[in-house]
Amino acid sequence: MLFARAKGGLKPTVALPLFVAFTVVSTGGPLALAALYGPTVVSPLSSAGLEVVLAAVLFGLPMAVWYAFSGQVASAGGLYAFVEAGLGRRLALVQGALWTVSYFLYLPYTVTYVVYYVLPTVVGGTGPYRPWLEVLLPVGIAALGFVRLRRALLIVGALAVLQLAVLLAFAIAGMGHLGTAPGAFGAHGAARHIFGGTVNFSLLFICVSLPLFLGGEAIGGARTVRRGLSWGFVLSVAFVLLGLLAWVHAGPALTGGQVPGLALAQQSWGHPFAVVVGFSVAASVAGLIVAEYLALSRLLHAMSGMALKATTLWVAAGFVVADLLSLINPDAFYNDLLKPSLVALWAAQLPVFVAFPFFARRHRFSLSGSLVLACGSAALMSYGLYTAIVSAVSS
Repeated sequence: MLFARAKGGLKPTVALPLFVAFTVVSTGGPLALAALYGPTVVSPLSSAGLEVVLAAVLFGLPMAVWYAFSGQVASAGGLYAFVEAGLGRRLALVQGALWTVSYFLYLPYTVTYVVYYVLPTVVGGTGPYRPWLEVLLPVGIAALGFVRLRRALLIVGALAVLQLAVLLAFAIAGMGHLGTAPGAFGAHGAARHIFGGTVNFSLLFICVSLPLFLGGEAIGGARTVRRGLSWGFVLSVAFVLLGLLAWVHAGPALTGGQVPGLALAQQSWGHPFAVVVGFSVAASVAGLIVAEYLALSRLLHAMSGMALKATTLWVAAGFVVADLLSLINPDAFYNDLLKPSLVALWAAQLPVFVAFPFFARRHRFSLSGSLVLACGSAALMSYGLYTAIVSAVSS
């Protein structure tokens, strides 16, 4: 087996439960998918159950490719290491550079999104405090990179448990208020709408690749990576499905807000529960920022050969400085960085699937099966790239 440990003395410290928790947080996170993004992406909502199931099956194509890669390559390089194993270091550096650009942009503008868009919807009167939050939140997240990974992942694990618990309560409250949805797994409406909702929702799972960058620190190596990635994804999808079922009978009045889940929580179990859901949604998004920050520091470590502490320091400094710059014009900062980040994200995915058939042939996997998985995955990522480019050009 080509099992690549991370350079610089990275030690296996991530046990399977923490790897699963990291995967859960990386999958959206689940509460954000169900209460923030999902209600506006799934269309029609009356077929929410069907679309979520189909989206998970569709995203099973790239999951299968990553699963096959990670059986042989488990390192801090993550997707970069996969491309290197299939196409060599030069093309891997291109992929790693694109991925770095995407997530380095994502880190600060998502903090801006949480501080200036999500939290003011949850609780009023945050205006005077938003600049402070815009600085303190990235500083707090950056500090996690300098504690022992196991301790940082315990915090991530707490975020995973919190959002799954709140998501369960949200699903019970929503279905109790609007009614259950026995027909949610049937096709309602035009096929093109169901297809569009399915594909668009499947793209929301893209950050589930983040745990791959902890491969060099997973106790048990490739076995833990594969099991943790699979179990975490299935667990997340199950909870997201449950949460989206609460929206089946919802109308535009509920889905039109900045944080749609707040309105449904408010109408079901009242204002205190809505506040809990709102803050938990913010924590769900913040957990994903933490996961991306940890993954980015490890990717740069694998690409450069620098010590992990050094690459973490570079990422932390850039993260905090970028958020300081965002204070000049938060709205423009968010809007200007969102689209190039998405273009770079989808462009960075394509080399992974181009590399897979070459990797598969070298390791004597089924070539026909590998081509099917690679082509299907590449088509999904190409659609994401197309929509990002079209959105950037039309704006």
